[in-house]
This record gives sequence, C-alpha cells and structure tokens, in this order.
Amino acid sequence: MTYGLWERIHGHLALIALILVLHPVVTLPADRVWTRRTAILAALALGVPFALGGWIYPEYGAEVKPGLHPFLRAGFEVKEHLAALAMAAVGSGAVAAQGGDDARKLARHLLFAGWCCGFIAGLLGLWVAGRP
Repeated sequence: MTYGLWERIHGHLALIALILVLHPVVTLPADRVWTRRTAILAALALGVPFALGGWIYPEYGAEVKPGLHPFLRAGFEVKEHLAALAMAAVGSGAVAAQGGDDARKLARHLLFAGWCCGFIAGLLGLWVAGRP
C-alpha cells in the first residue's frame, strides 16, 4: 500500500489542529465558555491525525525507515514521541481548561507545551517526508 496520500492528509489535519490549539492558548485568560469549548475541540481535532498516524505507522514505518539514513531514522522516532507528548499535553490542557483560574493557567502552559511538541513533530515530519 502506498502511503503518500495518507501521509499528506495526516500532515494537513495536524497543521489545522495545531492552529486550533493556539486559540485557547491566547484566549484562556478571559473566562469565556467558547474558549473552554475550543480547548476541547482542539484536543479532539489533534486526536484525528494522531489516530491516523497510529493507524499508518506500523506499515509506513516498516516501508520507509529501512531506506532512511540513521540520522533521519532517529528523527522519525523522535517525531513519533513528540506527537504522543503533544497529544497528552493538549488533552490534559483541554481538561484543565474546564477548571478555575489556576487550572486555566495550567491549561495554557499545557496547551502551549503541546503546541510546541506538535510543531517540532511537524517539522521533523516534513524533514522525513522530504527524504530523497
């Protein structure tokens, strides 16, 4: 099976989700209902490319990793770990965003940390996808 199309769908969905994650990072200090809902939507939106990546990873990794330079292979693995950290941080941040002032402050930090992990994972994904 060729994974070129799935790889691109996965990347574009992740990009859209990461853009959505930034909204509650910026707007959580103001206690608005939609900001809290956006945090949940961001976590759900990030869950879709995460699940898609988990679905294609076993065969895609077996097909792609053997042909990669060892340095690129390591980047491929780091990318997967950062994606898992991003999902965990954004999910936790979405839950924390539903709490009081202190919880929303924690949520902003978790969501931003998740965004950072996801952003770096995306850059590594582009690097691996741009392999010769």
